[in-house]
Amino acid sequence: MAHALMDIVVPTAHQQQQQQQQQQRLVFQSLADITAAATSSALISPAVTVCDRLVVEKSSLNQPFLPSLRTQLGSLLCKPHHFVRSPPYLLVWTLYTATFATANLAETLGTHAQVDGKTTMAATFASTFLVNAGVGIWKDVRFAQLFGSSSSTAAAAAVRQSTQLLRRIPTSTYSAFLVRDAMTIFGSFSLPGPVAERIPDAVTASPALKTLVAQVGVPAAMQLVCTPVHLLGLDLYTRRESLGWRARWQRIGRDWFPASVMRMVRVLPAFGLGGFLNREVREASHL
Repeated sequence: MAHALMDIVVPTAHQQQQQQQQQQRLVFQSLADITAAATSSALISPAVTVCDRLVVEKSSLNQPFLPSLRTQLGSLLCKPHHFVRSPPYLLVWTLYTATFATANLAETLGTHAQVDGKTTMAATFASTFLVNAGVGIWKDVRFAQLFGSSSSTAAAAAVRQSTQLLRRIPTSTYSAFLVRDAMTIFGSFSLPGPVAERIPDAVTASPALKTLVAQVGVPAAMQLVCTPVHLLGLDLYTRRESLGWRARWQRIGRDWFPASVMRMVRVLPAFGLGGFLNREVREASHL
């Protein structure tokens, strides 16, 4: 009987030690996931912030891209310490930190729980989309509030901004941004794999290069479809009066191409360079 009890106790103690080590490893990897997300987001957020502000100002105020771009780049290069503490930068940084951290943590938890790859991939996509959509819509609404109106004096601007903060956000604006985010996440995570498999060998025979082409090209091309939905959401927020769809689509058509180009440029650092940096830092810290 004593030997039987010892046979039971010894494995249990060993299992407890293993569980403790696994829990410690999970905590360490989770902290590494968040660190990787915050670091990669900090590096890509300046470019994304500039692009997002240009799109909002073009749609709402019809400001030319180049003068506004020079102003934003001047602020970034001449006063970087002010730029990285500004509300627009912090909004973008929060969005991508939350997005990358969610994807990292979902994958880490799936691996820790020994869930099969397909289930982990589906859970990662679903959780990343929900977080990206929720935080992204909040960020876009704040951008519309910050840059969607102009005034002649600083005092008038302050009053107008305070009034806008109290304005109810239309459900139609939230809906448009939600559809846009669904298409963006789908084009960034679900489509590149199947597209890479269908790239003919005449283009490139290297599987790695096929994956690279698809991962960069598909999210960028998807912006041609996402941008009109994005512009519609902005227009529904900034022009709340009863307008026919023809009037709204005229403005969307006017801004579609330049805004699409800007969103393509935005996607490249966000889901291209940002995703690469996040993955590399995460994998290095998990060793």
